[in-house]
Amino acid sequence: VKSYYKIPLNCPFIITVSTLEPRKNLINTIKAFEQFIEENPKSKINLVICGRKGWKSKGINKVKHKNRIVFTGFVDESHLPILYNEALAMCYVSYYEGFGLPLLEAISCGTPIIYGDNSSMKELFEEYGLKANANNVEEIKNQLKAIITNKEYHKKLSELSLKRSFDFSWRKTA
Repeated sequence: VKSYYKIPLNCPFIITVSTLEPRKNLINTIKAFEQFIEENPKSKINLVICGRKGWKSKGINKVKHKNRIVFTGFVDESHLPILYNEALAMCYVSYYEGFGLPLLEAISCGTPIIYGDNSSMKELFEEYGLKANANNVEEIKNQLKAIITNKEYHKKLSELSLKRSFDFSWRKTA
């Protein structure tokens, strides 16, 4: 699956999954990731952005670190669990979410999350992931750094994520 989407095979990655549109705040996620790379040039981490282009997404793929940021385009639903499981973490710091289903998909794979400190995400994931102000690139970068560089913290968040995922099911939703 990683080869199919041209994701470097022997490098860890942060994933984000969404339609590429302004409300998803991918610009600040990219800026934060690029700042992390510039401050940590020996890190082999990549950013994988999964999703089709949406409204006002022109130019989103004009990035400084083209060799470290992968735009996959549409990802088949059957491939998502594989990518979530392979990802070091998910960064989903959107400006607004009604629920945040991609975050729930990620935590059900034990993938730690960085989420926007707003809307439903704050209520759903406050004790189970890392929150960041969607307007604050520095804060997003610091949360990326915390999860990338601290293996014990990563492990703890992975366990908490998986535990939280058991609170949700389609049966309960119905």
